[in-house]
Amino acid sequence: MKRLTLLIATILMALSLTAQVEYLYDFNSLTEGSKNLNGQDGWVTHYQTAASSQDFDVSYVCGSDMAPDESIAIWYPYGGSGVGRTATRKASSNFNFNFQNGGIMDLEIDMNRTWWGSFFGVGFDADGDGHILPGMTDPDGGVYVFIKSQGDSGHAKVCLPDGSSVPFDYEQSGWTRYKMSFDFTAYDGAGAVTVFVKPGCTGEWIQMAGCTNVCMNLTPGSGDMKDYHVWDGVFFHSQGGTGGFDNLLVRQQPDGNAQLIEMADIPNQLIFNEPITLVATASSGLPVSFEMMEGPATINGNILTLTGETGVVKFKATQSGNADWLPAPDVVKTFEVVDPDAYDPVVTIRRPYDGQATYMDALHPLMIVVSAYIEHPEVVKFTEIKATIDGDEIMLKTDYPDDPDNGYYYGFWTPNDFGLFDMNVSVTQSGGKTTTYHNNVHLINQLEGFDVVTMQGDLVCTPTQHSDRGEYAFPSHVGTVNKIMAHFDYFCVDGNCDTYDRVGGVRVRNYRGEWIELFRYITPFGVECEDDVDVSDYTSVLQGLVEMEYYLETWNGSGSNPFLTFTFTPGTPEYLYTDVDEIWFGTFAFGDYANQQPVPVVDYSFSEQAQSAKLKITTTGHNWSSGTANCYNTGNAAEFYEATHHIFVDGQSKYDQHLWRNCVPNPAGCQPQNGTWTYPRSGWCPGSIGLVWDFDLTDYLAAGQAELFYQFDPTYLDYCHPNHPDCVDHVTCEECAAPDNPVLRVSGKVITYSNDEDLLVNVHEGHTESAFNAEIYPNPANSQVTLRTDYDKGAISVMVLNMQGQIVATFTMEGQRTLDVSHWPSGVYTVQMLGGSVVTKKILINH
Repeated sequence: MKRLTLLIATILMALSLTAQVEYLYDFNSLTEGSKNLNGQDGWVTHYQTAASSQDFDVSYVCGSDMAPDESIAIWYPYGGSGVGRTATRKASSNFNFNFQNGGIMDLEIDMNRTWWGSFFGVGFDADGDGHILPGMTDPDGGVYVFIKSQGDSGHAKVCLPDGSSVPFDYEQSGWTRYKMSFDFTAYDGAGAVTVFVKPGCTGEWIQMAGCTNVCMNLTPGSGDMKDYHVWDGVFFHSQGGTGGFDNLLVRQQPDGNAQLIEMADIPNQLIFNEPITLVATASSGLPVSFEMMEGPATINGNILTLTGETGVVKFKATQSGNADWLPAPDVVKTFEVVDPDAYDPVVTIRRPYDGQATYMDALHPLMIVVSAYIEHPEVVKFTEIKATIDGDEIMLKTDYPDDPDNGYYYGFWTPNDFGLFDMNVSVTQSGGKTTTYHNNVHLINQLEGFDVVTMQGDLVCTPTQHSDRGEYAFPSHVGTVNKIMAHFDYFCVDGNCDTYDRVGGVRVRNYRGEWIELFRYITPFGVECEDDVDVSDYTSVLQGLVEMEYYLETWNGSGSNPFLTFTFTPGTPEYLYTDVDEIWFGTFAFGDYANQQPVPVVDYSFSEQAQSAKLKITTTGHNWSSGTANCYNTGNAAEFYEATHHIFVDGQSKYDQHLWRNCVPNPAGCQPQNGTWTYPRSGWCPGSIGLVWDFDLTDYLAAGQAELFYQFDPTYLDYCHPNHPDCVDHVTCEECAAPDNPVLRVSGKVITYSNDEDLLVNVHEGHTESAFNAEIYPNPANSQVTLRTDYDKGAISVMVLNMQGQIVATFTMEGQRTLDVSHWPSGVYTVQMLGGSVVTKKILINH
């Protein structure tokens, strides 16, 4: 096995300007086999939580893993959401760096990322205790690269001293060499950082397009973490999984003018795409040249031409500098060339579903629904999806052509007769390849009732998993069903139920691929129960192969595995077609002085085909004063506060919602229970489905639109809310920042009815379901934490819960918001963000 000795060297390079200086620390002088980095050669380490007592290991190997250069490395093979450790080292004679010199500097490390996250950087030990702990000890901090495996977004980012961060696209697992290149002269002294990576720690540097020449917002002379003159240490951190670190390097670049190349990423290409004109600019203004490195393409000047073969293209952009400018770091770009014919779509004919009958009282237009997905959706597109039945061709459309994760397509077929028909669905993709799928359509001319059993204990929510999904087959029907009842049996795994009342429910995916809440269920105290709810308004959803989600915010017990049965009653409905648009779905603060009316106003445009309409709302109030009445919030709101809310249409108050429900006798017959089940509550009772309110909107169809405003009870104000200017701890309230401020969970839908099937095709203007990304930093956090989202359809609702399921904070936000968490107890918190979809994150608070 190769062993590297500690390199303490000054490397002189023959440059046209002055020489650069490098300092490399390769860890090879440390005691091999030691499980205690702390105290060796100037290293000091610090645990993330009290439970994390393990130190870093010093070894050649960790399990089956080894550093790329096969030398001694630093390992952290310990896991968990709150288990982690940070190592810090100050400059010394054998690793002598000085960021006070400013100018142009590089910081590199070999790092093996972990599930919850690894990071490395440079910064200021503000309290002089030898540790630099960003996000854990104020005012320590600096600049660091953070990378993780966990989660759907924010895998990689550079974190800046002011608490902001800039993400970059790097998903590769395993060992990588990371480099931060600093230009402290940029932006008039505010400084710039550029991030580079070497996958596998070998080969060419790859410049991260999203993190090129990022302003660090430094304030030289301030004497804090934003002043590079006081940066006095380098640090790295690992949390969860097996983190590894090796070959820490600091480089002082020669004096002179630094330059960088900026070039956008090249998206993946199809084998037959036209030549690409490469565009790159150097900050110096000097010309940039391009060089082919590998892959199925050629470069002539700035024209890249594909050879018609598949593979990964790799090329670089260079600028060698001159007497006034240092050479720019090469920019290496890669993209994949894809043959669309090599991929087959995954297609499900959802409606009518094979083997399920379709009931009609007469020959009506019948909805066809297909879901289709394919690998490399960024370049392999569906150019046509078509159904053919009895010689009729039906072109299927999607409302989300730019969202490959949706994948739902639909259209209508009008039959000429009853009976059994063959249906073929052809899917044509980029390049012209067509794949065909087969189904049977069985049209039956009769009114017939039926039951559909969906969940039968197969979907399970536990204290560690709050949602589960499945697919269930329903018959299709037009004009034969006039009522649908849902019967929900709340069962618990092994009969071991959560001892408290928890919020849960069922969501379904409609023919547009959008998730909507079917009903909300609040569990009883520690027992199993059942309830029924009329879901007739969801007739357009409960047909064919339906995706369902069971969610439950349970925190103790063995979990819940319910049964759900639908009973379809035969009869002629008043209208053949019904559409459901969910316009509100979120958790909103109630009585917040800073935002007393948080539910956004919706300017709703009705379909021209709508013949009747209503607004359907489910609202449930939660949180109450956990101490003496009015001790932590005003009036025991929202759970035990009798409020009246108002529906405004076109600026006028039209309807009142007296949100109160008596719980004795229990509306679902769920008694006796443990706990406080007997008390009336705000829109619900333990062990029952939340109240559903319907408000008629038919009179507004002629105008084509209506402005809908859901006004929370304007007479209520929470004087214990931290946003109230007169809230004083131990004076007006026991604690203004206690996790007891009232919230209302709202699901609002516009239901429209028609005998014209175009009601379901002509979606009202502005209808969207917007997925969004969110990040939380720093994580772990100490005194403050920042939430940032890219949701661009208005405000999102945010709810933070502690490990006991208590709501710690609720608010609405747009873009970015910083929270003071200095008073929150240490531990793991769940952050739920609701916009067009639901995003859930975890945050660790560690004081």
